[in-house]
Amino acid sequence: MATTVHTIEPKARNEIAEESRRLYYAYRHAKALWDAAMYSPEYVDADLPDEISDPLSDAHTHALDAFLLAPAGDAKQLAKKLAVFRDEEIFHGWHRAAEVAAAMAQDAHSLAWPD
Repeated sequence: MATTVHTIEPKARNEIAEESRRLYYAYRHAKALWDAAMYSPEYVDADLPDEISDPLSDAHTHALDAFLLAPAGDAKQLAKKLAVFRDEEIFHGWHRAAEVAAAMAQDAHSLAWPD
C-alpha cells in the first residue's frame, strides 16, 4: 500500500487542529451519552434495550471514526487520537483499525516533516 504525504500550510494546520478538537468533543459527548445509558440504575441487571442501545452505539461509532480518521493538525490532537486508540482498544478488531492506524501514521509524518 502506497502512502501519500500531504503538506499543510500553517494557517490550514490551525484550522485542522480546531476541527480535530471539535471532533474529539463530539466523540466524548457520544461516548458519555452511551455510557450514561449503559450505567443507568434501571439497567443494573439487564442489557439496554436495542431501541436505546443501537442509536447510541451508532452515534458513538460514527463520532469515533470521524475523530480518528480526520487529520490531527497538531501534536496535542495526535496525542489525543493515540490515547483514544489505546483506550477504545481499536487494535482489537475495530472495523476500520487499519485505516485509523494509517491516518495516525500520516499525522505523525505530517507533524514531523511539515514541509
